[in-house]
Amino acid sequence: MIKSLKFDSDFFKYRIGKIDLGSGYGLMNLAKDLKTFQKSNFDCIYFEVPSKMTLINDYCKKKEFLLACRKIVLIKNTTNKQILQQNIVSSSPRKYISDFPDIAKSILSESRFNKDPRFKKKACKLYELWVKKSLYDNYCQKYFISVKHNKAIGLITLKIRNNNLFIDLFGILPDFRRQGLGKELLNMAESWAWSNRFKQLFVTTANENKIAFKTYISQGYKLYQESFIYHIWRNHEI
Repeated sequence: MIKSLKFDSDFFKYRIGKIDLGSGYGLMNLAKDLKTFQKSNFDCIYFEVPSKMTLINDYCKKKEFLLACRKIVLIKNTTNKQILQQNIVSSSPRKYISDFPDIAKSILSESRFNKDPRFKKKACKLYELWVKKSLYDNYCQKYFISVKHNKAIGLITLKIRNNNLFIDLFGILPDFRRQGLGKELLNMAESWAWSNRFKQLFVTTANENKIAFKTYISQGYKLYQESFIYHIWRNHEI
């Protein structure tokens, strides 16, 4: 069954749907859903395939469907960290409003929307909106901003999903990377998680995002899940 995605459709100006691969979903189910897609009015559909569904992933590879993202979910058990907050703030984000578009741009580099040619032009605006909603519209539960010379140069946001706490957005401007600022933000996030009784902290990233992945691993995060997200457009032969 294809579920219509209203936000994505309205934002990108395409008719976009999603197929959910639940328990017991197999290759025959996918073939049926793809036939439904061919007869529908959708321009594009997404679906996420767990790595253990090898038959479906092999089929998608054979059909040369667009692999938009190799999605990695990492997990860490939280601990009570003692943190110095000299260069990190968690209030008054409007003071740094002019800095956030650059931070949004730094976060989207390995985004699946940035990799899909038809979404690429609007991907930056999508992430700018995501940052704005997180900081000004209570889209996330908590945020921390890394500041240097009165300029916001990094951001991390935390969001609860299905009773679990996730790092939702995380990025440092390129000129300020490899200075330990990312680790400071991760430590702040973990400290907040611990203080609010979350025993575990999750983060989703793209396998291609080597810098972020390396940072997470160095901070003690472990692989939890792996999956593959595909985009199929109507003009692709199925």
